[in-house]
Amino acid sequence: MLAQGAGFRQIARHLGWSHHTVSRYAHAATWQEMMVGQKIRPSQVDPFKTYLIQRIGEGCLKAATLHREVRAQGFAGSYAIIRKFVEQYRSTPDLTAVHRPPSVRQVTGWICRRPDDLADRDSARLQAILQRCPQLRAATDLVRSFADMLTHLRGQRLDAWIAAAEAAALPGVTKFATGLTADLAAVTAGLSLPFSSGPVEGNVNRIILWNQSLSMNAADLFGAGVGGSTVRGSCLPGSARSWFGVGPAGVATSARRCRRRSTAA
Repeated sequence: MLAQGAGFRQIARHLGWSHHTVSRYAHAATWQEMMVGQKIRPSQVDPFKTYLIQRIGEGCLKAATLHREVRAQGFAGSYAIIRKFVEQYRSTPDLTAVHRPPSVRQVTGWICRRPDDLADRDSARLQAILQRCPQLRAATDLVRSFADMLTHLRGQRLDAWIAAAEAAALPGVTKFATGLTADLAAVTAGLSLPFSSGPVEGNVNRIILWNQSLSMNAADLFGAGVGGSTVRGSCLPGSARSWFGVGPAGVATSARRCRRRSTAA
């Protein structure tokens, strides 16, 4: 490019190099000149290297101790210089053979999961952890016994479970057990009876979501109807009137009332 008449700045812009780099390549007679490494500069440690290597060979690898000793001999450098010099003689531990411990989230998942659903490797790791921590083993037994009550509707065991949880004196589990006594009859019924309010809550949420979808698309749904239902009242944007929708099961609810209900929920 120089032979074609291009200048240093033009070459630097074309190659994405700095002007100084282009100048060095242009003035170099051979490429070997560009391969010369950085010149080694003298260090403040050089006069004390023999002493430092001797002390390191004796087993002293504490940079603070070596820095104090060489300062007594006239060293004027900082502690960081001695520490950097000592680090090159320290052996770096091989962490590849060290297994990474499981996280709190993993252990919590192993405890709360069904024992039969755990993989053999996870079950073995959990047992190894529980053997080292009796408190965690006690918490695991309480969690799994409560899960058994909840799954198989064995509410008659709740009193004994609360007594065992309070006797264990585990902060999280004991606080949970104490809170159950505030409404013990209702909790016992919930752990004993096969009835559930889930279907009722599901229908209520379905109606709320249905009315909310109508309120967001009122202008598009006006006069069209949804699944045979009708919308009466003002559906135009900015209208001051509240509109009413007739639900799929013949349930008439106002959008304003549903919005208040969903906000409270």
